[in-house]
Amino acid sequence: MRHNFKKLDIVVSVIKEFPEAANDDPLLYAKYWEREGWDYSKGIYENLQKVTRPETITRRRRQAHDLGLVTYSEEADRERYKAYKSEQNVHSTYEETMAKVSKPKVRVEVIDSELVTVLE
Repeated sequence: MRHNFKKLDIVVSVIKEFPEAANDDPLLYAKYWEREGWDYSKGIYENLQKVTRPETITRRRRQAHDLGLVTYSEEADRERYKAYKSEQNVHSTYEETMAKVSKPKVRVEVIDSELVTVLE
């Protein structure tokens, strides 16, 4: 497993300075990007091309939490757990549904010297 300690350090320092950023993704992104040199005189596209992706920042926040470096509020923990369970339910329902769907029977025949796939 590859660790990016620089990104982890930035996340931890942002959350130490702005504790509410542990539970507020947009605030965490904004403060993180400011430390990376977000230039308010440039457009959003130009800035987003040079900063860390939001998914990476939230992964580092989870890593910091798992390492005990930051804590979430109880409400944020509950919301994350609900979102996780909801996502889990969506995927298990999809898999159950797909398992029930009958697969078409297919056979290959030679017709007029050509291979033809026939659905039954």
